[in-house]
Amino acid sequence: MQDKRLFLFDVMPLLYRAHFATMGKTFGTTTGIDTRTTLVFYNYIFQVLTEEKPDAVGAALDSKPKGRVEVSSTYKANREKMPSEIYNAFPYAMQLLDALQIPVLKEEGLEADDIIASLAKKDAALGYTVFIVSPDKDFAQLVNDNIFLFRPAYKGATMETLDVEGVKNKYGVAPHQIADYLALRGDSVDNIIGVKGIGDKTAAQLLSQYQSVEELIGQLESIKQPKIKESISAYKDQLLENKQLAILTDDVDVAVDWEDIKVKKPDEGKLLPLLEELQFVKIRERLAKLNFINAVENVNAASETSDVAVEPVSLEAFKKVAASKDMAVGFLEQHAVRLFVMQASNKTIHELVVADDATWKELIQFLDQPHFTKVGWQLKPLLKVISRLGIHLKTHWIDLTLAAYLLEPDLKIE
Repeated sequence: MQDKRLFLFDVMPLLYRAHFATMGKTFGTTTGIDTRTTLVFYNYIFQVLTEEKPDAVGAALDSKPKGRVEVSSTYKANREKMPSEIYNAFPYAMQLLDALQIPVLKEEGLEADDIIASLAKKDAALGYTVFIVSPDKDFAQLVNDNIFLFRPAYKGATMETLDVEGVKNKYGVAPHQIADYLALRGDSVDNIIGVKGIGDKTAAQLLSQYQSVEELIGQLESIKQPKIKESISAYKDQLLENKQLAILTDDVDVAVDWEDIKVKKPDEGKLLPLLEELQFVKIRERLAKLNFINAVENVNAASETSDVAVEPVSLEAFKKVAASKDMAVGFLEQHAVRLFVMQASNKTIHELVVADDATWKELIQFLDQPHFTKVGWQLKPLLKVISRLGIHLKTHWIDLTLAAYLLEPDLKIE
């Protein structure tokens, strides 16, 4: 089983990271479902499955922790109530994992951290390459030649892979010093209160000289900075407790067989309705293009449109068709501009080629009437033509590209 790649998802931190990645943005379904957090979480999962192509996957969840609470009653005590966006996204996260047949690993009295740490250590010892998918920095203590940290960036869905050198470059300490590093600078996520006056940089500098908090405390008198020396002296007991809280438990017995976590084909009977409910059209299209799912189209719809004919028409004929209330209009700009009108009552697409300014003027003046609602996508080229011809529009023309930008300035518009 050499060269097998196992990816372990840390579910709740990924949901929190997805939530904070979309703070201040608003988007959801036409039925009123807020999909901000869910969309980013789904992108994390699908990025791993389609780009990294793992051999095995698992997802870990917390149960009420026991061990660390016995060490410190304040452990994770500062956590605020779960934001409603995450609470609402959680069931959709569970439905996705179920549809993808990714097993959810949860053990009574254990945190997800300890489940992941134990599985990672066990499988790495067997020769597997393990990737821990989590934004939490405490997993960096596990990184070695066979275990990597796969972290989503703070904003967006980009992932970074941290190996041993990556951990050193990012945090300024080696993986085996991460618990010491967190003990010194603290970890707000788990309510580990750091030493007063010590941040990331100072913690890394101290550990480059003293290697561990035990050595630092043992050589307290050699510390040259008076304020740091005073703080560490006052926080000695707290510092040792912090380190105990920061060390991940990697020897718990998690009963998982390789066959249980081996990647399986998605259950499309569950996945496709889920994507449809959340209106994740682009995700579905991308997955179909990558052959991750079957690109099944509506057979009836295809048969109904298979005999649609395109009929070139004159401007006058185009006007008559466009005057119908029951119609749709399309716009295409290639060597010449083409406008299309299709009526629902028949199977003919009427095409008008706009090849000269005279036709343009007559057409625009015809459309610029109050009883027509003009809605388009990327109308800027059309407005340039209108401006060049010296036409002053009298009615509203709605550009959905501009509307999308006003709603979501950071969204890439295609």
